[in-house]
Amino acid sequence: MKLRIRGNSVRVRLTKTEVARLGQELSVEQITQFSRSSALRCSIQPSHDVAAPNAQFDGSAVTVALPAEEVRQWASSDQVTIEARQEIEPGTFLQILVEKDFQCMHSKAEGNTDAFPNPRERQLSGEVCSRA
Repeated sequence: MKLRIRGNSVRVRLTKTEVARLGQELSVEQITQFSRSSALRCSIQPSHDVAAPNAQFDGSAVTVALPAEEVRQWASSDQVTIEARQEIEPGTFLQILVEKDFQCMHSKAEGNTDAFPNPRERQLSGEVCSRA
């Protein structure tokens, strides 16, 4: 799982194994330990209780809930992204992106092992991968 937070957007990229887990209605979680007493948890959870993707932050954990049926369809298709805009207050939104992670085309770096084959690999050669 790769987590990117930028402004009012949360972007999560998932490996093939993680997408398969979600497609089976199992959650995916990652913990980043900063010290003995502090860690950041990030979890993606299929849910029958939500109608649209939503994200929450409780001070130590980012939790993204996704509609279970939408996740099942996404996991078994060529669709790359589940995307939503969550209203924070009138006129202010949080952009939520959950994506299948593609292999970088310029190297076989760490993180490529369980990534999805890059659909652009045949079209382009020598391009530097900017998907980190």
